[in-house]
Order: sequence, then C-alpha cells, then structure tokens
Amino acid sequence: MDKYLYRRTCTIESACTDYMCDGDDRKIFLAASALSDRFLLPWNSNLTEKNREILKEKGVLDRTVQLLKIHSTNEEIIGALFSLINRYTETGKAREDFAAAGILPHLFEQCLKTRNLNSAAFESIVGVLWMYVEYEEGQMQAVESGVMKYLFSLNYDEIVSEEIKDYVLFSVAGITFNTAYNPISRAILSRDGAFNFILNTLDHRGNRRIQIRYFCCIALAILCTSEGDQLAEANNMLDVPQAIDRIEKFLESTTIGAVVDGEEEYGMAWKTMIPWYKLVQSKFQMFRRLGLFCLAQLSFRKCNHKIFREESLIQPIAAFRWDEDNHISASAKSFANQFEECSTPPPLLCLVRASIRKFP
Repeated sequence: MDKYLYRRTCTIESACTDYMCDGDDRKIFLAASALSDRFLLPWNSNLTEKNREILKEKGVLDRTVQLLKIHSTNEEIIGALFSLINRYTETGKAREDFAAAGILPHLFEQCLKTRNLNSAAFESIVGVLWMYVEYEEGQMQAVESGVMKYLFSLNYDEIVSEEIKDYVLFSVAGITFNTAYNPISRAILSRDGAFNFILNTLDHRGNRRIQIRYFCCIALAILCTSEGDQLAEANNMLDVPQAIDRIEKFLESTTIGAVVDGEEEYGMAWKTMIPWYKLVQSKFQMFRRLGLFCLAQLSFRKCNHKIFREESLIQPIAAFRWDEDNHISASAKSFANQFEECSTPPPLLCLVRASIRKFP
C-alpha cells in the first residue's frame, strides 16, 4: 500500500496494531510513518499529547526499542523509527519515557552507523540527539561514545537538500552548545575538534542561517570561558582571538529581532537562562556583549519570562543598562523594556554585582 494512502485511512489504533506485527517490514514502516506524520503533529497540541499517552499505553515505546535491535541495518525502517522518536520526544516528559524504555544506547549506536548524510535516518537521529543532550547523562554519553567526534568529522556539503543541511547543521550546532555547557564533556569536546568544526561552520559561505551561526557563537564563547584545572589543557588548544573575531562579526551583522524570529520558527523552549548570564560575567568583553545580546533576544519571547523570574535574573540583567560598554547597555535596555518591574531603578546590590562582574 502507498504510504500516503495508508496514512489517510488508518486510525491510531490500527497503526499501533500493525506496528506490533512481526515479519512484515512494509507494514511496520507504514505504521511508524503514520504514527509520526499523522498523530504526533503539531507537537504541542492537546490532541498530540493525548496520542502520546495512547502510544505509551499500547507499548509503542518498548516496541520501538525492540525494532531498533531487529532492523539495525535497514535504513528505511531506521529512518521511520527515528522520525517517530523525534516527534514523540518533543516534551521533557516524553523524553524521559523513551529514555526509560532504553533508547539512549541505540541512539548513539545508530548515529555512528549512519553513513548516508542524505538519509531520513540521519536527519531524525541528530534531531533526537539534540533533545537528549539537554541532560547530563546524554551529554556524557555523546562525548564518551565518540558521537561528537564523529559529527565534527563529517562533510556536511554532501547533503544535497539545502533545507535538510540547514536542519542538520542547526541541530549539530545546538548539540555542541548543550555538551559544551557540561564542564566534563566540554574538555573532551575541545580535544575532539569542536573548535575547528565551529570555525569552519561559521566561515562557510553557504551557512547563512542565523540560528546556525547563533549557536556556534554561543558554543565558542562557552568553550573559551572554561575555568578550572581539568580544562586547562583543553583551553590551550583554543585560539581565543579567532573566536572573538567570529563573534564580533556575528554581532555586527545580526539583529536581536532576527534571532527572535529564528527561535519562534523552531519553537525553541528553554529550561534555564544561566548559561547566557554566565557569559555576561566573562572577562572577555566580546563574550559579555554576546551574553547580553542573547539575554535580550530571549526576553522578547513571553514564554521565557517565567524562567527569568524564577531564577531572579531580571534586575541583575537590567542593571547592565548603566554599563560603560554601549553595546552591552543597549542590549540591557532592550531586555529591561520587556519587563514592567524594570520601570524603576534596580536595587543597589544589583548595580554592584553588575559592576564587579561576578556570578551571584
């Protein structure tokens, strides 16, 4: 049966039944494609959330892990399975459910196995990988398994579709940012080629997508502002002036609004604002500028305001309106304009903290 005809005529119950069948690879492929494309979009709707619960109750998560073992070399089925995983794991709870089912070892194994960068499998795998490197366990497995080193070694110009190339590079840049935030995995990233990968991605004339360059610049700054003896060796491998040069070029050519539009387009959702605030405390002025630029663009989305308040960051960030650096003060003013509580001067303590540039 044609994939599109199957998708139009099946129900979620019939697709789940077909997904459980043994010995019929075509039926499994059709069912996985339908569950992914018909019943898990849009990712944040109430109906999709109910469908996630149905899939979990019917054993689809455990079945997916089982099928990854059985069909580990079938590119078509692997692509359909990871597309299903990608769509299912768009929420934190869903990611935890799939992790409990045992998905992580298969995720890293399949990433290392996939050689066809134009395959649906590779596109979905890097999307899923980004979701799981939000967690410390995923960050450490990504570097210890050799997955990050492998991703840094690939020639992404082999990807024919510009749209898919953009998505893949965007995901790999985001994965690098997440793993760089972990101080232990950060040292391994530096040895595995993260710095050169980021520079090459920023310098490539074809990589004009703002969000790709945005995450590359953040990852660069985090790699270069590492502290502690365990990172001394890794830091010696980094050319900080080159990083500063690329970040300066990014800030000169990009507006806050353009990054906000990109975050809206991809539906970015954040759990903390601390990584960006730590950049503001850096000794490198260009990284401080980048940190305030990031915080300013994040403040333009109302969905982030709750996090800023929970982490008590609004007044400390707004205090940078009086910074002597015009770029920093301009970003801080843009930030403060998004919050009613910034209509009055911040407490003196916030001003002092801003001036001495230490993380509270």
